[in-house]
Amino acid sequence: MQPQFLSDTLCICRWLSLSNLNSLQVLLRIRADDASALCCLGTKYGCEPADAAAILAAAAALHTDVVGVSFHVGSGSRDPKVSPLFYICKGRQIFMLTSWGV
Repeated sequence: MQPQFLSDTLCICRWLSLSNLNSLQVLLRIRADDASALCCLGTKYGCEPADAAAILAAAAALHTDVVGVSFHVGSGSRDPKVSPLFYICKGRQIFMLTSWGV
């Protein structure tokens, strides 16, 4: 299995591109918010959807293999509108807008 890492910034993409790992795969971590969660992680982790295209473009220029999208709404999520399906669709939209396809 190939090593996989999460990235949500241009800086992390640059750092990963300098690694000596062969066949490195990256998951783009997008911001997911649930204000009702016991521990909200959207304020700490994940890129804004508006920044995702720039991060994917930089990753491509650095020959970093972005293979998917990741997100985490936090612990104890209580809002039924903050569903995994919503963020899966958001991730697909990000890839479609950048002509990567998933």
